[in-house]
Amino acid sequence: MTTRIREFIKQVRDCKTAAEERAVIAKESAALRTLFKQSDGKSKAASIAKLVYLHMLGYPTHFGQMECLKLIAQNNSNSYAEKRIGYLGLMSLLDESQEILMLLTNSLSVDLNSKNDFVVRTALGALANLCSTEMARDLSMDVRKLMLSRSHPIQEKAVVCAVRLIQKCPELAVEFKDEALALLDLKNNCIVSLHGTMLLGVEICKHEPEAVSWYADKLDVMVRILRKCIMQPVVRTCFIQQKILHLMRVIGKGNTDLTDRMSDVLAEVASKTDPSRTAGSSVLYECVRTIIETGSVGGLRVLAVNILGKFLGSRDSNLRFAALQTLKRVVNLDANAVLRHKSVIMLCIKDTDISIRTKALELAFELVSEKNVEVFMSDFLGFLDDDDSHFKTELVGKICLVVETFAPTPIWYIDIMTEVLLRAGKYVNESAFRSFAALISTAADDQGYAVKKLFSIISYEPEKSNEVLLILSLWCIGEFALELTEGEDAVTSSEIVSVFDRVMRSGGSTKVVIEYALTALVKLSDRYPETAPRIKELILGYNASSHLEIQQRSCEFRRLFNHQKILPQVLEAMPPILSGVAEGEGAEGAPAAAGEGADLGSAPAAAMADPMGDLLSMDAGGAPEAAAASGGDLLGDLLGGGPEPAAAVPAPAAQPQADPLMDLLGGGGGLLATPATPGQAGDMLADMLAPAAPAAPALPTITPHNKDGLVVEFSFEKDAAQPASTLIRARYTNVGGGQIANLVVQCAVPKYIQLKMEQASGSALAPGTGAEIRQMIAVTNTLQGQKPLMMRLKIEFALDGAPRSEMVEVRDFPAGL
Repeated sequence: MTTRIREFIKQVRDCKTAAEERAVIAKESAALRTLFKQSDGKSKAASIAKLVYLHMLGYPTHFGQMECLKLIAQNNSNSYAEKRIGYLGLMSLLDESQEILMLLTNSLSVDLNSKNDFVVRTALGALANLCSTEMARDLSMDVRKLMLSRSHPIQEKAVVCAVRLIQKCPELAVEFKDEALALLDLKNNCIVSLHGTMLLGVEICKHEPEAVSWYADKLDVMVRILRKCIMQPVVRTCFIQQKILHLMRVIGKGNTDLTDRMSDVLAEVASKTDPSRTAGSSVLYECVRTIIETGSVGGLRVLAVNILGKFLGSRDSNLRFAALQTLKRVVNLDANAVLRHKSVIMLCIKDTDISIRTKALELAFELVSEKNVEVFMSDFLGFLDDDDSHFKTELVGKICLVVETFAPTPIWYIDIMTEVLLRAGKYVNESAFRSFAALISTAADDQGYAVKKLFSIISYEPEKSNEVLLILSLWCIGEFALELTEGEDAVTSSEIVSVFDRVMRSGGSTKVVIEYALTALVKLSDRYPETAPRIKELILGYNASSHLEIQQRSCEFRRLFNHQKILPQVLEAMPPILSGVAEGEGAEGAPAAAGEGADLGSAPAAAMADPMGDLLSMDAGGAPEAAAASGGDLLGDLLGGGPEPAAAVPAPAAQPQADPLMDLLGGGGGLLATPATPGQAGDMLADMLAPAAPAAPALPTITPHNKDGLVVEFSFEKDAAQPASTLIRARYTNVGGGQIANLVVQCAVPKYIQLKMEQASGSALAPGTGAEIRQMIAVTNTLQGQKPLMMRLKIEFALDGAPRSEMVEVRDFPAGL
């Protein structure tokens, strides 16, 4: 015998332990199973209500699913109350993936055609909740008939149910065309019915592109309805206004004629709606989105931006966030209109809500350009004192990107980056740090300013220095120390060494800082020989360091001092760091000082490993002859192909002895001339009078990469006298709408190909400016005719601050390379 549902709920709530609750549930479930075997519909309805409660508690209720279907299938005078409980049970206990719902289709069809309005509305609600693709196809005809019912409650339910059917089965969108358009022409439409009608229109346009033209013809009807809604209290009509504006946005996007026709009513909505209430703010937000996305005229767009500016001053966090997100879309259309609200946007960056702060920060950086970068930067630097590490990391990353992209002068770049390193050095990412070091190494006219500025910080403000700032300062001083002893504010070499001594003995100096300090000191001993004895003493003090790397450097540098003949060559200045590719980077992403990990012995240049190939996990070292002998096609191995058998390469013939006189005169290639046989080009005069060789045929251009707006194009030049060598002219352009920065293109080739890359002409590409970056790549195929030219590119760049990395395999080079 089961208990009444109220008593059962009370028993469950009175349980003190989980075990006691499970016992009560198990007892009641057993009683329900027994009761379901009886035929009393009224008692079954009460039992289904208990099952719904059990389902809410998380207990199994599968044994009552068939009973729900039986209640729904009843058709007697009191069937509505039982059907309602049955539908409620199915909607609670089942979902659309259950196979048992196939038995429900016939009952739904019968109830949708019932003469009882309450039964029809209940069936429509159940269909909207439990609809599957098959049920949508089978019952769509019944729903279409009910959409034009004279009963407003049924009509409202049918329209909402039609939206659900189209979502489950998009091909049904065309079938609902006539009913959906007819609903707009009804004169006695209620507000709820109109809301569903507009919602249905948006859904149909989403799945059927042709439907946009259907509703475009009904624009005057929608404008008339919207004007009527404006005259009524916004609390009553806010939902229907939102849906009408949404539908107008869908049909007006990209259509200038429709946009002009709806501009007047949009202006009325924007000016007559009261934003003091949440309902009014929601309508204004939809109106602003419609104005922006339909590409309305400039005056209306400015009005929309001003509305968003008012939203930024609201106390509602959701409204401020929505305004910031929408303003970000407007920047590309009318940045000047958004700039008028700069002060409010900056205040949002100080908001206590982290989501608003982040969104405001993104919007503020979208507004930065070459003209206003200095004004914005003064505000951005003021936010570096924020204590939120996540926010500070994002802020510093964006500041570094903006400084690198829009810096008006190198001096300004140095000042800002030094300030960032001083106040938030540990938040500076590796890419920004590398770019700053590259600028100092390449800007010969400003190296002195940068080095003196960094030296003054670690000399007079050591307590403000951090690890990143110390690493950069020590490296710069080691490389460009001569700049410190020149000019009006010059310092002595003894003072420089004293600063190094103080930094190394400071308790805040990390092991990495000491490593860089030791390397820089060795370089100073070559720049200023008078300081060599003191520097040796400082270095020898770390011979017994407990840190292995520091001890190793100290011992190796001590041995290096015994070889004075090679000391200048080993400690010479490092070449300028390539833009975006810091060759020989050291620990922690910092530029490595000379001597780190370097082999003090001499080795042929051709035998040195290619750092680019090593970076891409491709051993590009070794002579071409070795590659040919081994028969290993490394690029082919990486791409999944087996090694090809290498053809035998004949050994080069012995070269005759060089003749210095002939070399001086330029004849015979610097070798003793052998007797010329008839037909040989041994006569220098004949060579000079011979006609010029025909130009090599033009080679087609290829495009190895075209993604995320970045296009990489290769054009080729060949010299007929050197058929194995090819000069590749790489051209990088930005065809997208985003800002490209920190562009780095690296190449790796198999062993039988020799590669030499020159420095790129830049690293940033602004959208829509027609700018381009050029880079020269020289390759020599030592096995030309036997193996084709192939290459792997590693492309790294930041697109609107987001990092991108692509690996591209290039095999479609023109034949003959």
